[in-house]
Amino acid sequence: MIQLDIDADEVRYIDLNIVKNDQHFFPGMAEDEGSASNDFTHEPGVSREEITRRYAQWANSSKYEKDLREEVYQGPSIAADTVAHYFPDENSRKTARILDVAAGSGFVGEKLKNKGFETIHALEPCGQMLQLALEKGVYSKTFQNYLNGHALDIESG
Repeated sequence: MIQLDIDADEVRYIDLNIVKNDQHFFPGMAEDEGSASNDFTHEPGVSREEITRRYAQWANSSKYEKDLREEVYQGPSIAADTVAHYFPDENSRKTARILDVAAGSGFVGEKLKNKGFETIHALEPCGQMLQLALEKGVYSKTFQNYLNGHALDIESG
């Protein structure tokens, strides 16, 4: 989910959950490509801490960026296009504040920046993924935490 803060009186939430193996999001992914790593990170029954550890392992292997490259994984482009649809003019993109939840290595942040959004923050529980995102230089602020129903120390409004 990406939170879009339009102004102090109105907040829009756009649910951009990705459905695994949907060819719309993964048009070029062979079964043995990044799919195996994605399956490993989201194995049913594992704790969120274990999922985070697996993402860290994937990030440290230098394979994450390759496994989910644009010609294989279309999710970030689709997400950015969807957000841009709600902010059709350039000025609204400059003033929007976006929280990229589960930002990973920053693929969505890059796409949003390329579409003219200027204030993009990242929320990501995995430190290694957040480090990859920071290296891209698209986020104004980053937060290493889980989105878990408890209040986070993130400025709003």
